[in-house]
Amino acid sequence: MRKVQAIEMPDGSTIHAEVSALDDEYDISMSEQKLSFNSVTEIVEKTALELHRALEKVKPDQTTVEFSVAMGIESGNLLAFLANASSKGTLKVALKWGSEKK
Repeated sequence: MRKVQAIEMPDGSTIHAEVSALDDEYDISMSEQKLSFNSVTEIVEKTALELHRALEKVKPDQTTVEFSVAMGIESGNLLAFLANASSKGTLKVALKWGSEKK
């Protein structure tokens, strides 16, 4: 089941996002509480930091990284996870290096 849910941002403001129940025992339709956005920012930050560390080793001239984050409710908490945005996978990385002129 999916529902539009109020989510509290770190600055105290509220956004609304469509979320789905990840726990069969949790009745998402009854939830009226604001959920914290922290799990979303954590997954974005941790994923970006780890990718940055890996990219520092290969030092491309240009990098493009795309990943999808989905949100769901489990036991009354907002969870964020890498989501399969297409049949091609969850994470797309493009690296470019300039050619040296001789």
